[in-house]
Amino acid sequence: FELNQPNASFLATLASDYAVILSAEYAEQMLQAGTPALLDSRPIGTGPFSFKEYRHNEFIRYLRHPGYWNGPAKIEQLVYDITPKSAKRLAKLLTGECDVMSTPSASQLSVIKEHPDLSLSVQSGMNVAFLALNTRKPPFNNVKVRQAIASAINIDNLLQAVYFDTGLPANSLLPTLSWGYNPSLPERKPDLKRARQLLKEAGLEKGFEMQVLVQPDARPYNPDAVKTAQLIRSDLAKVGIKLKIVQREWPVIEGRLTKGQYDSLLSGWIADNADPDNFFRQLLSCSAVERGNNYSRWCSPAFDQLLDDAVTTPQLSFRLRNYYYAQTLLNEQLPLIPLAHALRTQVSRSNIEGLTLMPFGGTSFNQAHRE
Repeated sequence: FELNQPNASFLATLASDYAVILSAEYAEQMLQAGTPALLDSRPIGTGPFSFKEYRHNEFIRYLRHPGYWNGPAKIEQLVYDITPKSAKRLAKLLTGECDVMSTPSASQLSVIKEHPDLSLSVQSGMNVAFLALNTRKPPFNNVKVRQAIASAINIDNLLQAVYFDTGLPANSLLPTLSWGYNPSLPERKPDLKRARQLLKEAGLEKGFEMQVLVQPDARPYNPDAVKTAQLIRSDLAKVGIKLKIVQREWPVIEGRLTKGQYDSLLSGWIADNADPDNFFRQLLSCSAVERGNNYSRWCSPAFDQLLDDAVTTPQLSFRLRNYYYAQTLLNEQLPLIPLAHALRTQVSRSNIEGLTLMPFGGTSFNQAHRE
């Protein structure tokens, strides 16, 4: 590959799920047959399983691939049962209709832990839930207001009431699992006295009203965004800020984000790879404002320069220094207020062995088998 500029994060990007290599020969056959869309719905590849059948919104069936380069898989057949509702997934697991359940709801974990035939797996996740403030709209263009909001939020309450011990407090956008995480960042605790003082210094001693956009559905980085918003509303009310929760589906939210017609957004991010650049550039660079990923609409040339310099060298010490500086800057400016890093959870029948829960999402069934 020839790049037009140095990029130390390129190899990490190349190793992500979004850089898979597809068969040019197969794609050409599909084009000639006039069915290019089948490249996605009838895939071929080099993995441990080969595609057999797909029924929309029902299931996907795979068979063992005998020609897999790393040896044949231990199971002959792998079926993904498409069941959106967590309660139905758990019911199928309990009855033995399924052997593995992905993303159980946080409220189900106590039941799962007490069941003798089930095994719970927990894995640190490369994700973050955050509150994005529209820094191009008053009063959120005032850093003291952003700091006041951050000082009022009780993260421990969120972890207990929303994550049910399946989340970790976020001092940074980067989870502690990341090699670029800055361990010297101060742990953020609720400080209502400081929040009121900051609002007073910003000329908002009597408080103000604001809205937060929320998707009603659970997300991998936040099991219950609506409840999160309700807890934040209660916290902000203690310092005179009245928060109105606006629940909308993503297409509606996206339209308002594009037009800048919002105060704040409760959202999050799941990393594509382990490189810190995948968090910072995607969420907070000036170019991300135009792409629509920078929900805070915050643009700092100094921050961008730290990111650009960090990817121009393969020297890890230099990159670390820049990412430490970047996190210190974000901790002061708070265009996004980090809330929590969700742990990845998965449940299986206790006789299923060899499952590997991946930190970026998904599960490896290469070595999975039934004891």
